[in-house]
Amino acid sequence: MWLAVVGCVHVVRFEVLQCWALRSAVRWARNRRVLALLAVTLLCSLGCGAPPSYLFQAAGGQLELYRQARPIPEVIADPRTPESIRELLREVPRVKAFALAHGLEVNDNYDDFVELNRPYVVWFVNGSDPLGFYPLAFWFPVVGTFPGLGWFDEGEARQHAAELARGGWDVSVRGVRAFSTGGWFSDPIVSSMFTDSANAFGYLVNVILHESLHATILVADQQFYNESLASFVGDQLTLRYLAQRFGENSEEMRIYRERQLMNEQVERLIADRYDELEALYASDKSIHDKLIRKQQIMRELFVRVGFEDLPTNATLVGTRLYDVGQAEFETLLERCGHDWQRFIRVTGSVNAKQFGGPQEEDFTPIVKRLAARECKPFAPRRPTLYRWGRQSASR
Repeated sequence: MWLAVVGCVHVVRFEVLQCWALRSAVRWARNRRVLALLAVTLLCSLGCGAPPSYLFQAAGGQLELYRQARPIPEVIADPRTPESIRELLREVPRVKAFALAHGLEVNDNYDDFVELNRPYVVWFVNGSDPLGFYPLAFWFPVVGTFPGLGWFDEGEARQHAAELARGGWDVSVRGVRAFSTGGWFSDPIVSSMFTDSANAFGYLVNVILHESLHATILVADQQFYNESLASFVGDQLTLRYLAQRFGENSEEMRIYRERQLMNEQVERLIADRYDELEALYASDKSIHDKLIRKQQIMRELFVRVGFEDLPTNATLVGTRLYDVGQAEFETLLERCGHDWQRFIRVTGSVNAKQFGGPQEEDFTPIVKRLAARECKPFAPRRPTLYRWGRQSASR
C-alpha cells in the first residue's frame, strides 16, 4: 500500500543525515531523489499537517531501512539464509520483469532485502468521525493529503492513536507488511512481505505488483482511487503471473484462488455492514440509538472477521480504501482488450482535478468515462502528479 510514511517519509532531520552520510555517501550519490528528500525537508519544516514527531520518525525509519539493506544476490548466497527465503528471493527478478512488461514502473525497486526484527514494517494509524465515514486527513507538500499515517515504531503509533481518540476520533491501528515510497526512492524487499502460509509465494507476487502500481500512478489527494486501483492490478496480474509461471491447474494457482475467495467473502461482509452503517448515520435516529446499533455491528464484525481489536469507523474506512470500483476496473480492462499496458496508461491519465474533492470515495464515474471512451486516455495536464517513475506518462 502507499502509506503516509509518504510525503514526509522524504523528510530527514539534518543531524541524522549528517551522521549517516559519511558511511553512505557513495550509495546515496547514485540516487538523485535524495535532493527531493532535502527539498521536502525544508517544506515540511514550515508546517505539515502531521505532528513533528512523525516527520522525524519517518525519516529515521526510512534511513534505517537503507542502512540494513543488502543486495538480494548477496542474501541468496549467504549460507545462513533459509532455503524458503532463497526460493522467494530468486523469484523477485522474474516478478519485476513481468511487472515491467505489463506497464508498471519497477526502476531500482526490490533489488535489496531487509531483515526486520519485527512482524510489520510500519503500523498504520487512521481516524474517522465516530458517526460518519469522514476520514481524518494529513497534508504533505507535493503529494497532498493522506487519510492516515504510517509509523515505524508500534509504541509511537499507539501513542498517536491515543491522542486522536482523546480528540474524539474513532481510531484504528494495524500492522502493515509492505509500503511504497511512490517511486521517489528504491524500495527494498522487507522480511514482513514473507508469510509462513501456503500462500507465501502468491502473496509476495501480489505485494510486489500492488506496490509497483504505486510507483507508477499516484493521484494526489485520492487514496481511494490509488489503493483500489493497486488492489485490482495486484489481484488480477498475480493470477496471470501464476498461470504463466506454473500453469492454470498448478498448486500455486489453487492456493492463491482459495485465499482470494476467502478475502472476497470477508470484503463483501464488511462492505454490507459499511453500507448499513452509512445509512444508519444518515438516518433521523437519535445519537444514542445510532451508537447502540453501531456497537452491535462492530461486535458482529469482530467475531465473524477476526479483527485483532474491536473495529471502528476508522477500521472500515481503512478497508474501504482497497475495494472500491473493482467491477468498473474490470469493465475498463475489457474495453482495453485486456491489454495491461493500455490499461495502466489510461488509468494513469486520471488527475486530481477530475475529482469532486479530496479523498473522494466514489470515483467510479471517472472509470466509467474511461470505459465509455473505449480505453482512450484523458488529455494530459501540466503539471501532472499521476506518474512517479523515471519516465513520464507522456513519453
